[in-house]
Amino acid sequence: MSVLTYQDILKITDLLYKLFRDQQRQGNDEKAKSYLFETIDLFRKHGPKDHIELAKSHTRLADIYLEQNDLINAKDCYIEAIRICKLHPDDTVGPNFLSSSLTSLAKCYTQMNEKSKLYDVYRLVIENANASPNRELLIEAYENLGFVLNLSGETEKANDYLQKALEITTQQFGEQSEQAFYSYSRLARVFQSQGNADKAFYYSEKALQAGLQVLPAEPEEIADRYSQLRGLL
Repeated sequence: MSVLTYQDILKITDLLYKLFRDQQRQGNDEKAKSYLFETIDLFRKHGPKDHIELAKSHTRLADIYLEQNDLINAKDCYIEAIRICKLHPDDTVGPNFLSSSLTSLAKCYTQMNEKSKLYDVYRLVIENANASPNRELLIEAYENLGFVLNLSGETEKANDYLQKALEITTQQFGEQSEQAFYSYSRLARVFQSQGNADKAFYYSEKALQAGLQVLPAEPEEIADRYSQLRGLL
């Protein structure tokens, strides 16, 4: 029996990924999962044991489990993906898969109502995002933690994280940017959910100002957007 070379493994992995994507596009989740299992088995048998492709396969497998509401298997796959990603801090895709897996693991814990683990995961998300030059990862991490804290009734902490996200957004993209428009809109909704009409009104106005500057729209669309933002109150 011939021994597979590293290049052989990568070629087979690429083929299995294409087959996975084809089945996924067709909505055949079980067949799609089978190609991910084959990829995992390939690396386990022929190595390298903790290759970054294993992290990718575990993340993709976990995403399917999460969509199927199989939270236990999703959680386990995300944890394995995170373990492998941490071994590849200098890999070009490792940090992004790590961030994605951490964020998705947080979704699992949210649905499983495991709050203590959820906060720990989001702290790791923020730690990972802080180490990345991609500021959008950090913005997303702060916003997600803010939303979770808000839903848990910890509104003061929630607002702190959401304000941090907005601060980075405006520093990175400007106050009159599309990114700022969406950040203002999200903050308005959060304050509206907290019953803080003054701040909800303030951020809906900020969102409107930014939106009129950067989002293409016909006059009637502008009027609709204004009505939508006013409807936050």
